Amino acid sequence: MEIHIVHIKEKFQNLAEASAGDDREGIAVLGFLVKNGSENPAFRNVINLLTKIQEKDESSTLPKARLSDLLPSTDKLKRYFRYLGSLTTPDCQEKVIWTLFKEPIQLDENQITTFSKTLFYDNKKTTSMKDNFRPVQIRGQRKVQDSGAGSLLPSARAVTLAPALAGLLVSLLL
Repeated sequence: MEIHIVHIKEKFQNLAEASAGDDREGIAVLGFLVKNGSENPAFRNVINLLTKIQEKDESSTLPKARLSDLLPSTDKLKRYFRYLGSLTTPDCQEKVIWTLFKEPIQLDENQITTFSKTLFYDNKKTTSMKDNFRPVQIRGQRKVQDSGAGSLLPSARAVTLAPALAGLLVSLLL
């Protein structure tokens, strides 16, 4: 499983607007792989809300929470890959600054299974939301930066360090 935390530039009202414009850096996504391990108490409220958002276009409000509680510790957010890429959903616009963290988020098997057993693509609840990934794409001309390499994408200066961005988001959620 993979978790994406999607951000848009302030000048956009929503994701559709950010993906439709000419700004190739209008969207920033923080990506985390999920590792099977011990229960993650920080995800209890998220998982409890899944029964209220089982279908497309449903929404709910998460009780007051800190984003930092859901993520690996700050010292583990220093290791990541970054590249300019696309959305993972159609029309797959090339408008995203991707930051993929090397440290996974740990959830237990029941927590992971709840996502695939609770969420559906259709109102008849016949197509569960699992195995919903697209095939690996060719890298093409993309340059993938490694946080350990000491250089950043020149165009990604607005999100210089992922930990700084995560810290900012935490303060916005409080």
